[in-house]
Amino acid sequence: MVDQEAAFLTEVLDLVPKNSVFSFFASYDDLLADIETAGYSSIEPRTYKIPLSEKSKLLKLIQLKRIHKSIDHFGIMQDQEYLLQAYDHMMHTWLSKKVNVSQDFIDRYRLISEGKFWLVGEFSELDN
Repeated sequence: MVDQEAAFLTEVLDLVPKNSVFSFFASYDDLLADIETAGYSSIEPRTYKIPLSEKSKLLKLIQLKRIHKSIDHFGIMQDQEYLLQAYDHMMHTWLSKKVNVSQDFIDRYRLISEGKFWLVGEFSELDN
């Protein structure tokens, strides 16, 4: 089964500026070893930032360790502005309209216009 959340995040990482940062709060202890093995230490207790200039490491955490399934909320920021915010294991996800997306991307992820953001449609319950 294709992990739609991982596919979405992988595509978003290709669309956002390379000087963006993926930041998250690690709620579960079992994830900490994987993050530290990847070479990251927390900036505050359980809070991590991964620069997109190190996208290959982040992709491994998403695709192999399914980090997006193990963190409650995360975001992608450029300077002090959020380009993406996700809460409750991606049940609620917003993508800034400053990120240039195609109509195909809008249709595929059922993006709904919400002011300055796109609200991402719910991902399939069948994804494991």
